Amino acid sequence: MSGDDDRAARDAADSRFIVERLQALLTERHDAKAAEDAYRRAILDLLRSGAVGPEKLRMTAGELERLWWPEAHKKRRRRDREQAHLWAFDDMMDYLTLKLQSQGKANPRTLAERTIAEDFGVSVEGLRKQRYRYRKRIAGM
Repeated sequence: MSGDDDRAARDAADSRFIVERLQALLTERHDAKAAEDAYRRAILDLLRSGAVGPEKLRMTAGELERLWWPEAHKKRRRRDREQAHLWAFDDMMDYLTLKLQSQGKANPRTLAERTIAEDFGVSVEGLRKQRYRYRKRIAGM
């Protein structure tokens, strides 16, 4: 087996371990808090076993980061959300521009900007400023 196959097998085994632990709980009752607690205990048991796959280690490290440095986590979440908005704006802009171009409209990019701005309830200038701000924050982080 290659290293990737070993890693995939270990991650699959880790996931099976967690799922089996949660299935017993969820068949008895549907309590979200209890399920979350059981999930976290299963992760702890995996960590203590010493045989943890890389995916579960990354997940655990992310959870610890979130708990130990909540402000940094909030900033990263905001950056990710802004990046998703920027990509959505850009994708919508490209799609509408191509659609308007195929219809033979003059200034398809400007028309696309106007349409998107109206859909989001902002002015074209406001949309441009928002996209600029998102790009600047994403590049700076």
